[in-house]
Parts: sequence; structure tokens; C-alpha cells
Amino acid sequence: AKEADTKNEYAKLILHATLELGQIQLDKGVKAYQLKKYDEAYTNFDAAQKIIPPPDDTLATLYTAISAANSKNYPAAITNYNKLLAGNVYKDKAKVYADMPTLYLLNKDTAGAIKISSEAVTKYPADAALRKEEIEVSLQAGQQNHLITNIETAFKAYPNNKTLYYYEGLT
Repeated sequence: AKEADTKNEYAKLILHATLELGQIQLDKGVKAYQLKKYDEAYTNFDAAQKIIPPPDDTLATLYTAISAANSKNYPAAITNYNKLLAGNVYKDKAKVYADMPTLYLLNKDTAGAIKISSEAVTKYPADAALRKEEIEVSLQAGQQNHLITNIETAFKAYPNNKTLYYYEGLT
């Protein structure tokens, strides 16, 4: 319809119809998710975000990522979470960063898990949960040398953080 409306005579009507179609897909996804039909929810949420793509609608993208993760479609979950990180519209990026290392590990991508957890700590250095995630992922991957450097850097910023002493002892 957009392509046929070369003079923008029906722009408002087309926009309204597009938003309605996106909402219908979103509603179908919610119903499927509530029934724990995560594959179906993923399909519907993905269709919704294709109708109203990010950055216009980050909710559909978030729901697509969550449904993909619940249906064990880890590559799709990672892709959709990365869409949220890429834009400037989605505000709870620290939460996305907190979920992603686990998704990478479930996808058997240890290097990706290390990279995303390091990126998270770089962007949110005061977030203790993200730092803990980075340390745990690095320990699982056998990256003790890299980890010691990161812990020493964290000590300078947060000298009273007792958890850092614990992780230093583990390395």
C-alpha cells in the first residue's frame, strides 16, 4: 500500500493499518506465550517486529528474543537482543547484557559469551551483577590471566567490594 500511495494521500490510513497488523501479531504472540507455545509465540512476535521494526517498536523485539530463548532458538534470541543493544530507544540494556552471556554459552559460543560480558562491564562498570557474570564466564572459559587484570582494575574502582576478593581467590 505504501508503494502504491505515491502522493502520500493515504499515509495516515496506511500507518494506522500497519500498526493494527503489528498489534494483531503481538496479541497472537502473547496468547501463544501464555500457553507456553514458545515457538508459535516467537513466530508471531517476529512477524510483529517485521511489520513495525525497531527502533519504532522495541517491545516486539524484546518479546521475540525472550520467546526465542524459551524455545531454545538461541541464535534468534541473540540476534534479537543485539537489535535492542544496537539502537538508542531501548533503555534497559543492562538487563539485556545480563541475559546474553548465558544465551551464548547455551549456543556453545564461549568466545561470544566472553566478548558480550566484557562489553557489558565496559558500558556499565558500576553494575556488580554484570561484573560477576564476566568473572564467572571467564573462569568457565579458563581465562584466568585476563580475569586477574579485570579484577585488579575493578579493585581500583571498587576497593570495598568483598566479592572481588572472593573471585581473586578463585583465580
